[in-house]
Amino acid sequence: MSGDLGRRLVATTTPEEWLAVEADAGARFAAVESLVAAVMKASFAGKPPVQVSDLESAPPIALKHVPAAARTTAREVFDLEAQRAKGAWWLPESVVLKPGAVNLPAYVGIEPRWAMNAAAADAGRVELPGCPDALACWALLAPFADILLAPLMLRGPDSGALAPAARDAAWAAVETSYAALGLTGDAVAAAVTAMRPGHGWSRLTTAEQTAARVALVEALRGTVGPDTVRRWRAVAMRPLLDKYYAKAKKAAPSSRAVLTKALQPTLAAFFAGDWLALLDYLGEQPAAGEEITTALPEPQLYVQSPAPDQPGAAGAEIHGGEEAGSPAARRVEALRAFWAALDATHAQQRPGMRPLTGLLDDGVLMPGDREPFRPPAYERLLPASLLADVETLWSGQLQPRYPDRIVSARSPHEQMADAFGTALRFWHELAVTAWHICEGPHARTDLAGLARHYAEEVAALAVMGTPVPTALFTELQAAERRLGRPQEIVRDRHTRDIAPGFTLEVSIGGGTRRDGYEILRDIIVTHRRAWAEQHLESALRRAWEEPLREVARQLQVAIAGRGKPPTVKQFAKLAEPVANAWFGGGLAAVYIAVGHTPPIEPTRVRLLPYDRAAFCNRVFDVLGGRYVPDSQAAGNNDAYQRSCAVRRAAHVAIGFVQQEELLDRPPAAQELGLGDHRWPEGLTFERYAAAVTEARTALPTVRGIAPTNAPPTPAAAPAAVPADRPAAGHTAGQGGQSQPVLPSPAAAADPPPPEAEDSGRRRGFLGRLFSRG
Repeated sequence: MSGDLGRRLVATTTPEEWLAVEADAGARFAAVESLVAAVMKASFAGKPPVQVSDLESAPPIALKHVPAAARTTAREVFDLEAQRAKGAWWLPESVVLKPGAVNLPAYVGIEPRWAMNAAAADAGRVELPGCPDALACWALLAPFADILLAPLMLRGPDSGALAPAARDAAWAAVETSYAALGLTGDAVAAAVTAMRPGHGWSRLTTAEQTAARVALVEALRGTVGPDTVRRWRAVAMRPLLDKYYAKAKKAAPSSRAVLTKALQPTLAAFFAGDWLALLDYLGEQPAAGEEITTALPEPQLYVQSPAPDQPGAAGAEIHGGEEAGSPAARRVEALRAFWAALDATHAQQRPGMRPLTGLLDDGVLMPGDREPFRPPAYERLLPASLLADVETLWSGQLQPRYPDRIVSARSPHEQMADAFGTALRFWHELAVTAWHICEGPHARTDLAGLARHYAEEVAALAVMGTPVPTALFTELQAAERRLGRPQEIVRDRHTRDIAPGFTLEVSIGGGTRRDGYEILRDIIVTHRRAWAEQHLESALRRAWEEPLREVARQLQVAIAGRGKPPTVKQFAKLAEPVANAWFGGGLAAVYIAVGHTPPIEPTRVRLLPYDRAAFCNRVFDVLGGRYVPDSQAAGNNDAYQRSCAVRRAAHVAIGFVQQEELLDRPPAAQELGLGDHRWPEGLTFERYAAAVTEARTALPTVRGIAPTNAPPTPAAAPAAVPADRPAAGHTAGQGGQSQPVLPSPAAAADPPPPEAEDSGRRRGFLGRLFSRG
């Protein structure tokens, strides 16, 4: 390659000059140029070439209606791992991709009136690993289409969003780019002129505007070809060469000195991410000391879960937040205990008992019959020792914008379930669905549809190497014939004599139930325990090890791409899920676990009461709320609407306290997104903030610790189970520890009688005062 090609290219002023100087050296780009031309040819022919999918079974982006040679180019040139093997570690794992412009000519041909909306819908975040078509769209196809179809996009749904100066600059850029691409024919010029500001676009009818868009697409269809693509390549490559030679005045620059974020897609598009290939094209030498990383070492982890028969054993000791020992080891132990408790509780479930829907928390506080926020079901179903463990291990949360803080999680039980992963939610929800199929009133699916309903979860568990046996669903479906006949559920029935010999009967209810729940329960229990015997330990190990190893890998990728570690906030964003699931929200512990010295030591801030339902109920009371349940909405709609408004405000109180923990002060209305909120009559943000502060200071932040400034009759925390009296479903083990019992389905002990609903809460003075009337 001529040693001065790069400098001669930079000296050119037009794409024509560039291509003339380049001559035969441009042959290396023929495959990529043919890919662009083939994709746009398909689009102008009315066949959308980019297929966008959100299905798990299909790639998120796939090229369609293009020749096999074009698909081969995309697969070979734009494979993420292949480009990284050439040193392109700066390529992101995922991107926000908007390939709608690539499909826009096809959409105009199919349905011109709605083409712009269809193109706008082709957008979303896409994972690049394993999807070369997505990388090709991001680096090559979308940039070309964005320039080519810019007039249409400027007259799209968001055409009025640009300020006048930005709008004028955008249309000036259209004129410059169209001239560079050789799109100067009369038909194209007339179509663009009709769309320019100042030419009466706003006075056109919808049909006339649509016709103008069609006219531009038709004009481009007859003009765009391989020469257009070559010209665009020259335009796209110029900023990269300009930056290189601006940095090369004294010595050859390194790749990190040249490749800004804006220029990285250009290297990926035309040189497959290969910095040395660019230098070869330019005829330049690498910078002194330049090193190209082509592979990364296997990530090393400095944490180990305990063996199932050795509780407390750990590998390297890691300190996370306020806890000693291995954070992952402690949480694996707690998850084993939770699994045992969940299994025993479901195995003891019988008709007449309350459903186990709330045994796993989804982070939503549900309304009760007598109070705005009912206590979660796990409060009455799990032993106190396990509840305390879950709160100790999962109550902390990392928020990436404040990596030096560990704040209170909205729901420790939800974080615990997220840490365990798909298996826990699948087995729990399957058992709950079986309950509702038999006990009613409604179920998500029927027995015949169970396999289809849980297909996504079953597929995910199979990928993890912890498959669910297909016999489970076969046996459940076969059990259909052993169940009783459906019976209508009637909650209340009234009869009234309306005339001699005539009686009116009114039944209130809904849904159906059928006998035989124990049959389904026993099938599920048998398979759940067989699955746990074979796969539970593997599932638990994968639950912590794989995401932590992925954090370590991405940290290595970031260092290789930038030449330095990411900032603390950048690493916090990367590590957030792992930190919250396995390290109590402590970012320092994650640093240590992946072999790096933590640059910070986060502080644990604890202001949020541990009993979230009691806290929100107290806020509701202090705000003067009078609770109207859904069942009474029809009787007094105004009171019901006010009750709902106050309840929503009370629910936001959890986020209020989280922000207070982050900021070291009560947040302002704007910081909570309540700057324009319309408060119910008599309420203001100032009063709301005071109510939240009053409620939180009256309740304990840790289970079992009484508040120092509690009112005479505080909301009672759930009673702890005495050491000498095991909780239901548990037996006293060594040292008085509560151990789960795993009864067999056939020999399960008689369940305790259903608990009666709480008779109501005692309200504090302010609650009684504001609730009068």
